[in-house]
Amino acid sequence: MLDAGRHLLNQKDIDQISIKEIVSAAGASIGSFYHRFETKDAFFRCLVEDMVIQRESAAMANFETAPTMELPETLARGAIDNHRRYSGMLRSAIRSHLSGSDIWHPFKLMGQRLVDEYI
Repeated sequence: MLDAGRHLLNQKDIDQISIKEIVSAAGASIGSFYHRFETKDAFFRCLVEDMVIQRESAAMANFETAPTMELPETLARGAIDNHRRYSGMLRSAIRSHLSGSDIWHPFKLMGQRLVDEYI
């Protein structure tokens, strides 16, 4: 279901996507959706957390492999690639955050961990 959600988020915002669309794109049932996620908000949070884990893992690998002088550019390129890959999800997360949701919190924590590692 996560892959289906990522694909749908490249087309429209999370608020415009129905649970029925998600399960249809995933070839799953509505019952299986609610068994795993309970709400669409929980589904979106799972997508965000998965993206953050993948991005942070890639960035941490850069700390181990990139030469020190190339590290800022390597990290910036990774961030740009991540933005391209997840632009719909990031757009939805920003809109949710601006509406008062705490959905941006995982991004903030990741940023703090990456800055600490960089320092």
